[in-house]
Amino acid sequence: MSISPMNWSERRMSRRSGAWKQCPNCKRRNVSLRAPHSRTDGRPCKFVVVYRTYFTTDMIIDGDYGAPRLPNGTFGPGPLQTYEVVDCTPKSVTGPWDNPVKLAIDAIRDADCAYDEGADWFYHHEGSYLRDHYSGERIEPSAHLYGFTDEEDAHIHHVIQRAWKQFWAGLRMAA
Repeated sequence: MSISPMNWSERRMSRRSGAWKQCPNCKRRNVSLRAPHSRTDGRPCKFVVVYRTYFTTDMIIDGDYGAPRLPNGTFGPGPLQTYEVVDCTPKSVTGPWDNPVKLAIDAIRDADCAYDEGADWFYHHEGSYLRDHYSGERIEPSAHLYGFTDEEDAHIHHVIQRAWKQFWAGLRMAA
């Protein structure tokens, strides 16, 4: 069975030591990704990185992902991890919907990550969800904010949490 990414724009993660060597959005080196920085054209570099881990239940060993042990004692292929960088800086502002916070909220929701109970990142409310019923393939998405100010970060978390609580309240009222 082969595991494949969900989206053609996802890139397979390569093993590297430490954090990013350069900004994955503007490709500048030696910048702090947690603090805002500007590109060469003067626009701020604000983006969301969406990580997705594709795995099957056979790959779960002691509650963690690992390569499954084959009958001959060797290990099979492990989970596939991909990432996608979503740029949240609009090229031109034509209305109130063209701002980095709105674009980040849309990217988080598109990635099926709408839950952040006390975390700095966003993830799926069940942790992972079933992608393929036949093979048992699952996806575990998470979305991480980079380059946003503390006020923007707090506003994004507030909006995502408010929508999440309204969704569950609506389900309870319908039942």
